[in-house]
Amino acid sequence: MTRIPKGKLQQLRTRIKHRTDRSTTGQSFEDLLNSLNPLIVGWRNYYRYAGVAWKDFANLDRWLWHRLWRWLKKKHRKCTGRELRPRYVRRESPTRWTLGEGATTLRRFGQASTKKYRCQGTRISNGWNDEIDNVRFYAEVTRPISGFTWVGECF
Repeated sequence: MTRIPKGKLQQLRTRIKHRTDRSTTGQSFEDLLNSLNPLIVGWRNYYRYAGVAWKDFANLDRWLWHRLWRWLKKKHRKCTGRELRPRYVRRESPTRWTLGEGATTLRRFGQASTKKYRCQGTRISNGWNDEIDNVRFYAEVTRPISGFTWVGECF
């Protein structure tokens, strides 16, 4: 199974820590979210094909939520969590909450599903010697070869 490398996860956490350290509490929360959201979406799209990325994404989401909540507590030192919740916590769905300010909300790593290969272990065709190699097709790898496309069943 392919996984997200631990070194890359640590680099991502370091980048997020630099954007959410104590020196950045002078900016608005909306500006912070606007700087973090492209990073989150880019990572999510790049690593969505990793085999067990959903576990790493869940851990990153949990870590990022707590990191941003601590950032908000540092920004508003005199406010309690009960006072901060109505201002910064939004309902994303009937069962999920997210952080946000104004029209901007925090994107999650696990927001889009990770992709799974439908037929693991199936040999992928090169299009030329399929009959000799006894290769079976599935829809994701078929492509036209000289204007001809053959789609078989995945067993």
